[in-house]
Amino acid sequence: MQYCTIGIVDCAAAQDAASWATGITQARYSSDDAQSFHGGRADSYRHCVWAGATAQRIGEDRAMTVLTVHELDATDGQDHVQMDIENDRTGAGIGDASNQQGVSDTWGWIMSQCAALADSGKLTRLW
Repeated sequence: MQYCTIGIVDCAAAQDAASWATGITQARYSSDDAQSFHGGRADSYRHCVWAGATAQRIGEDRAMTVLTVHELDATDGQDHVQMDIENDRTGAGIGDASNQQGVSDTWGWIMSQCAALADSGKLTRLW
């Protein structure tokens, strides 16, 4: 992954958060169809929580650097890249807010904030 060239600490935080985000997304949206996981609700949620958890660990600006480099290396097409970056930006802001507000269960709070946005259609998605 090209974004790992940015720094080992940032890379490790992003990779750990990505694994976590994938697992919780699969569990939360297990009844969604495959399209939801590629441009739909589940995909938008996964990006939000991934970015949020990464930002909670390394800060919003560093998280957006790592995540943007990752997205620019994607091969899904410009519409997917734009969707992912917008949801990454939302999630990174949520992760930063969890730190600013002193939330005790930061990742749980990030999950609930992103779920509320995903389930209400307020995260960016293609369908």
